[in-house]
Amino acid sequence: MAPPQLWLNNRRNKADDSSDVSDGNLVDDVDQPSLSSSSSSSSSTGASSSSSTSSSSSSSSSASSSSKKPMLNAHHPPSTLSLMPSFSPVATAVLIMSASVFLGWWNFNSLPFAKHGWVAGIMLCLSGMIQSLLAIYGLNSFFLAYCSVMAGPSVGEAQRTLHAFRRSGQEWPLVTVQLPVYNERYVIERLIKAAVELDYPVDKLEIQVLDDSTDGTTDLVRRVISEQRLRTNIRLTHITRRSRTHFKAGALALGTASAHGEFLAIFDADFVPERDFLKLSIPRFFVSPKIGCVQCRWGHLNYDHSMFTKLQAIGHDGHFVIEQFAKCKSGVPLNFNGTAGVWRRECIVDAGDWSGDTLAEDLDLSYRAQLKGWKVDYLRDVVVPAEVPLSISAFKKQQARWAKGSIQTALKLYKRVYYSRVLTPMAKVQAFIHLFGYSVHPLMFFNLLITSTLFFLTPVRADYYLLMLTVAVAFGPPLVVACAQIYLGRTHRMALMPLLVLLHHGLCVSNTMAVFEAVRGIRGSFERTPKFGQLQEQNRWAGTQYARALKSVGFPTYEIIMSALIITIISTGLMADVEVNQTTYPWLCFFLIGFLMIIALHVIEYVGLVSAKRQSASSKAKLINSVGVGAGKSIGAN
Repeated sequence: MAPPQLWLNNRRNKADDSSDVSDGNLVDDVDQPSLSSSSSSSSSTGASSSSSTSSSSSSSSSASSSSKKPMLNAHHPPSTLSLMPSFSPVATAVLIMSASVFLGWWNFNSLPFAKHGWVAGIMLCLSGMIQSLLAIYGLNSFFLAYCSVMAGPSVGEAQRTLHAFRRSGQEWPLVTVQLPVYNERYVIERLIKAAVELDYPVDKLEIQVLDDSTDGTTDLVRRVISEQRLRTNIRLTHITRRSRTHFKAGALALGTASAHGEFLAIFDADFVPERDFLKLSIPRFFVSPKIGCVQCRWGHLNYDHSMFTKLQAIGHDGHFVIEQFAKCKSGVPLNFNGTAGVWRRECIVDAGDWSGDTLAEDLDLSYRAQLKGWKVDYLRDVVVPAEVPLSISAFKKQQARWAKGSIQTALKLYKRVYYSRVLTPMAKVQAFIHLFGYSVHPLMFFNLLITSTLFFLTPVRADYYLLMLTVAVAFGPPLVVACAQIYLGRTHRMALMPLLVLLHHGLCVSNTMAVFEAVRGIRGSFERTPKFGQLQEQNRWAGTQYARALKSVGFPTYEIIMSALIITIISTGLMADVEVNQTTYPWLCFFLIGFLMIIALHVIEYVGLVSAKRQSASSKAKLINSVGVGAGKSIGAN
């Protein structure tokens, strides 16, 4: 077998770097590069066709040269979409809306209007349309699970690419590791040490700490970097800003402007990359010149901390083990998850750089790059462990930020996706389902309100066949989680899936509010998710400043209101012997348990914070007393 050949990227000459940030200097007010705004990164309505044409042409100029250059010989299984029928975007949209209207009208005609009136009929029609839209999301989960299974195993894929790269005899490219941090005093030292320990040629590695901290983390970063400079010759740079403009996107844009690397690896503060991360991920870029980003799988450092962290972990597994892998192997758009991945610098520049006009800068850049013709690759067998939130308040803040950022990105890019000449029709369908995925929560919430209203108007809920379809597709998301645990060989964790489903039903209120804020154009701020590192042991994290700051968002007002409403409806129906459909009570109880779970987690968090506060006060009192007793003894001795 002939030795694999390598596609060589023409790297820029970095000999003259006098304008970059010098080693060992703390940059306090480096001029920040202009970030792409929504007006510049997305085309106007009147120029949608021309923008798609220019997008296609720029894509061909940036990536079409691959046919003229040799590449690593790597096995690529055929796309699981190759046998799927092709639909035009217009036909697909018309088909979806027609199905929704038909199913809704089907329910509408099933009502005995003479007895229950047109109000109930209209509301039931809306309920049917919502259920049909939710069915699309559920069916897509089945589709992704199917694609993941048909794509075959991925074990050893990164190792095979690494061996091919080594046999090619090529040199390792220059890599910049970027560590964007904001008030991360409990985990930043662990992160910097892990970055320094990466197995990569020292003269080819640069580490940037992009520090926006305001709580003393900056001093800790200075100390750790000073210590590490005594141990290694790796180029370590500490970059700070006077203002947190554009949040994480602004920090990354500033770091990219001064970075020396051809490839940029990004890790959030709570991630701990393995030593071989770069050597497993960088060779993937030499498989194809069109690969602009390589995303790796998230692991979990604190899975066993509590039942709550276990639920989050298996939820992440469903996304990273099944969904991301299926999208990658099927040739449809997938996203960089903000961390545990590597970008080709040329791709970032070609896509318009990091943009701070949404709260999901990672999703935004991922889609802008893919609309330019770049590809996002995914390595399922390269795992980077990280922390999941310990408290329900932190978790809800994280979920709300993801929901708002996703919808902001969807509203920003949906026209460019629709008119794109780069994406296939099926890829466009998958892109719309992905970008508007968090719309599931408002649909669930509105369906709950409609059902609560219909409770007293009519016992009719929906046509039998539509109910059966809704129940069937509702197993789609849990199936994705189950397939992930089967792949990982952790089938015992599948017992947690009912609790995960209930938890996400309880989140529908807070995520609905986040989606509405995005639709109304309320940009919001990038609220960090606090991480605690080793303080998780024995719940010492509850006494920290980061944990106390969560109390401002820690009261489950809306969940209490919805729980009271459902309890009132159920009790009234039972006492008044209201004629209802037999599926109504269990369905309402499902939501009720979800809301009560959220409330219970808030209570547990509050009790922990109060207990930690009392322990802190007690420790201070004992310290004062011991100092006082010691001073008294010394005076008496004198």
